Amino acid sequence: MFSIKQLELFVHTARLGSVQRAAEHLHLSPSAAAKRLRDLERSSAVPLFEPQDRQKARLTAKGREMLALCEDLLKTLPVSYTHLRAHETPEHL
Repeated sequence: MFSIKQLELFVHTARLGSVQRAAEHLHLSPSAAAKRLRDLERSSAVPLFEPQDRQKARLTAKGREMLALCEDLLKTLPVSYTHLRAHETPEHL
């Protein structure tokens, strides 16, 4: 199972091309970011980044597929949440 924080970090790392820059952007230490990404790769059971290019954060083919899925998911979540909240009734609060 993946956490939203892992997916956000993965997307930022892929977009920025660097674990360190993604960590700075998300106010994480580089070691915490690296661990979070390792855990994500372990959970996904596929390599998401090319092993020889960890500093440059180059995605594998599966990593590019995962990036597209994550970007869609992260765009959809706030809209879904807003939609659900808009349809709440007082007895559900």
